[in-house]
Amino acid sequence: MTPDVLKTARLPVFMKLKIAFALVLGAFLGSGPTIVAAQSNSAITPVLFVCEHGSVKSLISASLFNRVAKEQGLAFTAVSRGVNPDAAVPSAIVEELRADHIEVADFKPRKLSSSDIAHASRVIAIGVDLSSATDGIKVPLESWGDIPSATLDYPQARAAILRHINILLDELKTSR
Repeated sequence: MTPDVLKTARLPVFMKLKIAFALVLGAFLGSGPTIVAAQSNSAITPVLFVCEHGSVKSLISASLFNRVAKEQGLAFTAVSRGVNPDAAVPSAIVEELRADHIEVADFKPRKLSSSDIAHASRVIAIGVDLSSATDGIKVPLESWGDIPSATLDYPQARAAILRHINILLDELKTSR
């Protein structure tokens, strides 16, 4: 998030101060691990990524989305949810994301709720059918059915996710 975005973003003052402090601290400390805000209660309406367990594809997607949006100075955020959430993130995925400078060791996958859907700017279903969960809710629903298994081939899954994220961010920028 750039200082210009902070000026124009419709956020409470305390949130702008918190973000500004994080930017200054990050610049001072260098580019260390990024902590994912996949369970954030941000004032910005989030993009909602949903997969079966909320601990692999949707978590990777939300984490990478948040990073790319931040790098581009965009005021977008994403969260991750699962239809049937795991108790924790698989250790192999924790290590892969850590290699990407994203820390998720303490992340606890959360179950998708109707409130999550109702408060999202867009819902991205990854390998799950959410059509019945979104009935009557006027939130754009998109399906990413071409993401390979991240536990079997993280680099390939990451590349496919990033392709989708770049397209999604371009759409979100133009729809403002």
